[in-house]
Amino acid sequence: MGEFYEIFERNREELKDRLIIGPFGDKKLYKVVDINYIQGDSEKVKFSLVNTKTNQFIPLILEKDDLKEIKFALEFNFSGDPHRFFMHMMGNAIRSNFNQDPLFAVGSSKIDPLPHQLLAVYKYILPRPNVRFMIADEPGAGKTIMGGLVIKELLSRGDVKRILIVVPGSLTGQWQEELKIRFNEDFTIVNSEILQALGPRAWTQFDKIITSMDFAKNEVQKKRQKGKRIIRNSLISIKWDLVIVDEAHKMNAEFIAKTMQQKITRRYQLGQVLSESTDHFLFLTATPHKGKSDSFRLLLKLLEPDSFDTAYMDINTVLNQFLDEGYPIFIRRLKEEMRKEDNTHIFPPRDAKTITFTLSPLESVLYQRVSDYVRHIFNLAIFIGGQSRSSIGFMLKLLQRRLNSSVRAIHRTLIHRKEKLEEILNNPDFDKSIK
Repeated sequence: MGEFYEIFERNREELKDRLIIGPFGDKKLYKVVDINYIQGDSEKVKFSLVNTKTNQFIPLILEKDDLKEIKFALEFNFSGDPHRFFMHMMGNAIRSNFNQDPLFAVGSSKIDPLPHQLLAVYKYILPRPNVRFMIADEPGAGKTIMGGLVIKELLSRGDVKRILIVVPGSLTGQWQEELKIRFNEDFTIVNSEILQALGPRAWTQFDKIITSMDFAKNEVQKKRQKGKRIIRNSLISIKWDLVIVDEAHKMNAEFIAKTMQQKITRRYQLGQVLSESTDHFLFLTATPHKGKSDSFRLLLKLLEPDSFDTAYMDINTVLNQFLDEGYPIFIRRLKEEMRKEDNTHIFPPRDAKTITFTLSPLESVLYQRVSDYVRHIFNLAIFIGGQSRSSIGFMLKLLQRRLNSSVRAIHRTLIHRKEKLEEILNNPDFDKSIK
């Protein structure tokens, strides 16, 4: 028996001005103006209702038993828990905030980004339909911050879920820590121990993964071990939403002009596999070119395979075409170009000066004697040849640096060398003929 029916039986005056969900099956809201029995018939009820949206007055006659099916509408009041209401409201605001806040990831992270970082992420990278881009700023630009912003923005928009970050082995822990502290994102490092414990499913068990470039390159290879063919291709069939490669220039390849063929490294093969397994592909590097245009072209080919497929092509022309279309794929800023919000230099400008000075007579003698000694030992190294030549060359460079540093520095170095040579000469196993 419904609540409406019970109140009608008890005191139908309480039903006036209450909101009900219409008895017509239309789920519209109606306000009860009056309700009473039809005179002389205790089984029929006369209603007077008003549609709350149109204010239309509706007279209605129902069987008494039909009142059991009428339900009250949820009436608005302020009797709820204000804390729960506030938390629900804030949750909805956060969930949809990226639609309203163009810098959503900045506000939800513990970072104070610099102008050049915001420019790269929000002007050049995120407007692209697919993030296939290379950030090639000079060292110190904060490429980890830019990578983290891209991750945070794409996650908040629901564009990505599965993320792989490929870095040099020495940087896996640093990336994991930075993403946790600055962006509150938990990434799992997948290495040989994890893969040995979980097998190939390690790549699918975690959605956010960091791995070493040299470890990952082995997972797209076919190897032989003790006469048996061991296939390690656990990464080949894995799909990702976003792949970020730090120190991307290490995935290098070369074009051999003489044979008109490409010399592909195992790291480059890894890049080829990753390029095909993801829509969003982000490269971070400070040295993209290395003076070899074809190596640079092959690196860009991992981002845009169709656009950089031809040898001896004009790379700048293709890059400018992407720029003209409004979707550049490459950006590089020098330290001199990077500024703070107040337009001051992030890195103090380098002011190189040559300071002249005059050596004292004794300093001149010392400089000449050490220089003669270096030349004598260098000529001796050329005569001896072999592996000792390179080690002697290193020692001579050290002597010259010490000489240019200070008199005290070269004095201590020469004393140390004299002691070492005497120790060798006094060794009973030393070949006296060499002396």
